[in-house]
Amino acid sequence: MSHTSDSARNSSSALEQLRQLIQQQEQQPDRALPTERELAERFGVGRREIRRALDVLEEEGRIWRKQGKGTFVGPAAPVQPLALHDLPQQSNLLEVMEARLQLEPGLARLAALRASKEQIALMKRLLERMNGITAPEDGDQHELWDSAFHRAIAEAAGNRLMLGLFDAVDAVRRDPGWQHLRVQARTPAASTTMTTIISAW
Repeated sequence: MSHTSDSARNSSSALEQLRQLIQQQEQQPDRALPTERELAERFGVGRREIRRALDVLEEEGRIWRKQGKGTFVGPAAPVQPLALHDLPQQSNLLEVMEARLQLEPGLARLAALRASKEQIALMKRLLERMNGITAPEDGDQHELWDSAFHRAIAEAAGNRLMLGLFDAVDAVRRDPGWQHLRVQARTPAASTTMTTIISAW
């Protein structure tokens, strides 16, 4: 497996495990999260992957950092979707694409009706971060911000069942073995379309 695929897998793994850790610690907001080095050792990934995952969580408003003090759980606990543990292992890329074509337009329509000002602002920030990544070799960062952007839309839709389905589909989509296909599907036109939709809110 290539270094890029390993990095993408590790970043996604770090982000998922950090979400779980935040959920466990949400009742203790005054307690700092472990250090980057401790998190890297705990999750078995590099410190770069930990920093990138923390960047996404900070942009989402789920953690905040204070220099010299540490990283703390943010005021708003993340929305927890229904668990569909086995689905990612039982699917394939074609089914993922079919599911996204059916699911994501519905999520976008609901988000357009229900998104709060804060959620719209978050989606705009995430899209700006995603569009700001221009280096073709840094697909790992693009994957993280792209996934966070689409998850923000799913959360803004306000439907827990659909959020759970989105997370299951996204887990299959982010399989490192399919990264080259995702890169090929990433076009300027798609980015422009997303920017136009967000600007209309």
